[in-house]
Amino acid sequence: MTEAFVLTQLLPLLFFLCGIGLCCAALYHHRNTQKFLASAVETTGTVVALNEESSNDTDSVTGTTYRPVIGFRIDAARAFTFESMVHSNPPLYRVGDTVPVLYNPLDPNQARIRSFTYLRLLPILLGGLGVLFSGLGLGLWLMS
Repeated sequence: MTEAFVLTQLLPLLFFLCGIGLCCAALYHHRNTQKFLASAVETTGTVVALNEESSNDTDSVTGTTYRPVIGFRIDAARAFTFESMVHSNPPLYRVGDTVPVLYNPLDPNQARIRSFTYLRLLPILLGGLGVLFSGLGLGLWLMS
């Protein structure tokens, strides 16, 4: 393969295919969230812990990140906890904070914090990167 072929044909194709893959991942996460929201029930939860996650990456800027662990009750007899998928540094919540919680009434172990960050940010980021990569690939292909 010549360098010209890689730059004019292969690189644009790789960018385009990666972009399409990212768009598909965004659509998948968006549909899962919509399906979850269609049947979810809202309640109030409390941050019961912040789980620390240390990065093994020596180039990591953040080092340690924190995931909130949320506890909530459905009724007097049934209590549940879940760990958020989103982690950050600094932590978005403190132990003792109350947060709105959405849970699946058929399986309360499927629960999420009701906020833009926890429900919508991932599909938007994936979709935005997908459009960027696809557009870049298409643009590079058209320029060649």
